[in-house]
Amino acid sequence: MSLRLLARAATGWRSWLSPVVASTALLSCSILLIEPVLWPHLEPSYPDLPDLDYLPMRGQAHAAMPLVDPETGEFTSPGRIWIKGSESVRSASVDGGASIALDPPFYVAIAEVEPGHHEVEFGAEGVPRRAVVVPGGAELTQERDRFSLLSYGCFDPFDIQAGRVIVEPGDGTSLPGAKREPYARLWAIRALLRDAAAGELRDLPKPSLILGAGDQIYVEPAHDRYGALGLEHPLSAWTIEAKPRPRLSLGGFVKFVDATYRAGWSFSTLDAAFRQCPSVMMWDDHEIRDGWGSQGDEHVYADTYYAAAREAFLQHQFQRGPRQRTPDMDRVDAPLYQTFRLHGLPIFVLDERSARDIGVPQVLGDEQRRAFAQWLASLDPEDSPYYVVVSPLPMLYRIGDIVGIASYFEEEIRDDLHDNWGFKPNTYELNRLMLLMVHAAERGLKAVIVSGDMHMSAILRAKTRRTSEAASRVFAYEIITSGLASKVDSGGWKYEIGREGSLTGTGIELGEHHLEFELGLAEPNPNFGALEFSGDQVTVHLIQALSEGIVHYRIPLRFGTGTPAFGEMLARARQSLAIPAELPPPLAK
Repeated sequence: MSLRLLARAATGWRSWLSPVVASTALLSCSILLIEPVLWPHLEPSYPDLPDLDYLPMRGQAHAAMPLVDPETGEFTSPGRIWIKGSESVRSASVDGGASIALDPPFYVAIAEVEPGHHEVEFGAEGVPRRAVVVPGGAELTQERDRFSLLSYGCFDPFDIQAGRVIVEPGDGTSLPGAKREPYARLWAIRALLRDAAAGELRDLPKPSLILGAGDQIYVEPAHDRYGALGLEHPLSAWTIEAKPRPRLSLGGFVKFVDATYRAGWSFSTLDAAFRQCPSVMMWDDHEIRDGWGSQGDEHVYADTYYAAAREAFLQHQFQRGPRQRTPDMDRVDAPLYQTFRLHGLPIFVLDERSARDIGVPQVLGDEQRRAFAQWLASLDPEDSPYYVVVSPLPMLYRIGDIVGIASYFEEEIRDDLHDNWGFKPNTYELNRLMLLMVHAAERGLKAVIVSGDMHMSAILRAKTRRTSEAASRVFAYEIITSGLASKVDSGGWKYEIGREGSLTGTGIELGEHHLEFELGLAEPNPNFGALEFSGDQVTVHLIQALSEGIVHYRIPLRFGTGTPAFGEMLARARQSLAIPAELPPPLAK
């Protein structure tokens, strides 16, 4: 494909693919590296017919967060609705009001509305209306004695069988459709997420927010089928090899990403959760490409394929959050973090992709790291003793040196470890963040970190003590809630190193502080999680779909000195919820 044709493919899709992309930036790249492996289909082959809870949707509408004042962290705007159409659905209206244009390439718009219940109608026949419940800024700002938020990540719900794309049931058979035994685990866990968002999950108050901790879509799903299918693979936008290349022209990639977002959110269970609970989402690598920023060739695609994936993220995920989009975000490395207060609880959502560069190396970059440090320094424990940090990559899941050395004998493990906070060149930046949290703990602040990426349900905690003191204090917990729909791999390296205790057990020295990290639980099962705040108590909820049924952990967090042993805390926290005969499971009351 010539540079002229590649530039022509980029035209017509708004200012984010500027004339610079069509000329100077592309001319600086090696044509051998950027030349895509052409694929005849411009859109992925997602199923056309319903299956399980998958229902192809040409029009979607979800609750969005009110906008936030960047200085105070408080909400200032009325309610908002995120709306998405398609090539055949170019307009919508709210409650019979004025027509809202849904323009290509992604057919997305945001409507400002008063808080409450609304009906979104689409300007095309055969597209159902969508009912949306929208919170207002005053509601989310008001302090509450008890509230909760949900968290999930890694949503990869499709598989390939006999060359055909299917909705993965997660029952171990890899055959499409619901079967009586074993039950469809991925359908069940999504139904429970829907119930939780509606406030109908036992012992959990109705959530005020859903946090997406990364990999909400996959632009190269079913990667394990690529070796057998190669260029016949019907889902992947990139080749699956040591240095992936695009399989599509730039224009084809834009259409591919649009179709992938639409298919990924065309699940009635997930759609229902998003229509009744607003969300704040952060991207990770799979919204762009596996291991983006950690493979060393990203400069080749930064102004083209990455720019297209970034704009798709901005429109589909970022702008449903509370931060106002500003012109400086058109810079491809501008950090896209979010920060706000939910019922008085400070939350900082880290962007670990926009500035990521293995050649520096860096994950956050100086601009975002300074913003996080200033935000943390501004927190007053008298206002809220707790704060939440969303980090798509786990921060406390530290990998021992022996595991790191062994990884160099396995390419796939090496790729994952390079894309990890525990990768040794990244630990300098990570340790600076840890030290900030330690200093915050000395002022009375307590950290809860929400992470994704690892395809497991896990909880960890970090302790600190001054090297001259014997007593250690718990200053941070981390929950990993990822794998709402992903391959269940109990023999995978990420699970094995946790189970076998191959984390950094001896701790690390940061100046006069000694830090230790403890892993309390690591289960590779379909899951999501929640944080419940009630008075002075924080409780972690981990909901897992095991082969034998649903398990719900309720783990009250303990900070400071004299905390119970981790295993003792978890033993008391486990509850089993039986799966009934009919599917999907009814409300878990």
